[in-house]
Amino acid sequence: MPYTFKHLTVAAIWTLTNDIMDYSLGIFPWVYSGLHPYLHYIYGFTVSLSFISILLVYRLVARKNVKTSL
Repeated sequence: MPYTFKHLTVAAIWTLTNDIMDYSLGIFPWVYSGLHPYLHYIYGFTVSLSFISILLVYRLVARKNVKTSL
């Protein structure tokens, strides 16, 4: 299935908005109560993981499709 930069941008905005809304409004998935003092680390890890995933998709899929479609 071909992806373009436009598709990746929409997915990135959706994913990052979801992460920010989850942890800034406190509607994140269930976390063991003993981990609540470390919630800011979990938030940072989650956002970092989203950025890494977006960059990997760009490097492995979207950029390749842009080159072949020219």
